[in-house]
Amino acid sequence: MNSRRFLILAAFLAATVCVSSTQADTTWLGTNSSDMTDVANWNNGLPGPGNGAMIINDVTSNIPVMVADITLGWDLDIGAGSNTAGRLDQLSGLMSTGEGNWVRMGFNNGSGPASAIYNLADTTGSGGTFTGYAMGSGSLNVGGSTQNGKLNLGWDGGTTSTINVNTAGTISAGEIEVGSTGGGPTSTFNIDNGTVNVLGNFEVGGDQFSGQGGNSFFNMSGGTINTGNEFFVGGWGTIAAQMTGGEINSNAWFVVGRDGASNATLDMSGGTINAAIDNGNSFLVIGAFGGSNGTLNVSGGTINTGDGDTTTNMLIAEGGTGTLNVIGTAPIVNISGDLKLGLFNDNNDSGGVGTIGFTADASGVAAVSVGNDINLSSPDGDFLTVDLSGYSGAHVDMLLIDGSTRQGVFTGLSQGTQVGVDGNNNPYYIDYLGSKGDVWLRTTQNVPEPSTLALVGLSGLALLACRRK
Repeated sequence: MNSRRFLILAAFLAATVCVSSTQADTTWLGTNSSDMTDVANWNNGLPGPGNGAMIINDVTSNIPVMVADITLGWDLDIGAGSNTAGRLDQLSGLMSTGEGNWVRMGFNNGSGPASAIYNLADTTGSGGTFTGYAMGSGSLNVGGSTQNGKLNLGWDGGTTSTINVNTAGTISAGEIEVGSTGGGPTSTFNIDNGTVNVLGNFEVGGDQFSGQGGNSFFNMSGGTINTGNEFFVGGWGTIAAQMTGGEINSNAWFVVGRDGASNATLDMSGGTINAAIDNGNSFLVIGAFGGSNGTLNVSGGTINTGDGDTTTNMLIAEGGTGTLNVIGTAPIVNISGDLKLGLFNDNNDSGGVGTIGFTADASGVAAVSVGNDINLSSPDGDFLTVDLSGYSGAHVDMLLIDGSTRQGVFTGLSQGTQVGVDGNNNPYYIDYLGSKGDVWLRTTQNVPEPSTLALVGLSGLALLACRRK
């Protein structure tokens, strides 16, 4: 071999070795400091774009802290492997993964217990309602501009994963899964401030097709979440969510109790939910599919379906078991389209059982506003519950549902049936015969003559026939 060929081969081999070494994963050691961008704190240095994965496992000293911009080569794994405890605190700066890469919390941990914590907040102070941390300024970009880039909490079944968000910055991701494919024993997403932009779904208790249990939690006191597709609470397992402030905008479906054996509850006392704001084929759904159990308790804040240009329905028990509880006079529930209980969107029976409940405070109850039809025609049961025990005001009529038209009546509550008594033991009766499609509680019983009932029944059948053409 002549010297020229030898030099070319040697240069090629050297370049190959160099590329291979830079593409190896790098694991946090923390031997030098807490600075995440310090190459001496990693066993294989810092990867450049397309050149490695960063792994944060056991953190016994010098928890990694990020305050400057950094671009990750491949995926970021926090708490990867059995019996690991990974944590990352991002106080400021922009952290970006490569195009289509993921941030995985609790990855490949097997059967051993593991924990993964990611704090996108200022961990040097306190104050966040749910995070407990002060507000930082950091931002996170997962996966570049593609929907393939995912932020996963609780990737595998043995992981306790928590993300705390209290920042002036932004999270951008293709998809966010709280509970992910393994469910995990506990997966929690806390947000007190910041903006979260998701190209696809924001899933609490997802992936919905995993068939995995576990417990997932979502707590929101501030900030904004925007999704390009669904926002759902309840992919599988047991899911508890609470919202005391902030705003959620789902481009498509907003669902409580999405799939399978999910048992999902969303308690809302403040903030705003704008559901299916730009998709005329999507809805707000409580109890979406068979086996799911969804409950939405609203004691404050505002729920809107659609955005004014899009008319959007609310479906309670679209195959599953669904309950909407309106508590007190503070909440605002605006349904721009139809309200349907126990029905698919085409008005066919879904096999689900839907309930709408009203619990009065001292001043009464808040009425649900429905822009179009109130459909109570499900043969599986459309139930109304009313608790007036907390009401101590005057014995006056109360509006429960303000609609344009109505079909059917609540199961077991024909016209004039007594529904309950208030705190002063005054009786209230159901009334469907008011103007439009309203449902009232009246102070006096109004039972129409049999001939009037027959006419009402015939008109209801005629209206139903017209709608099903």
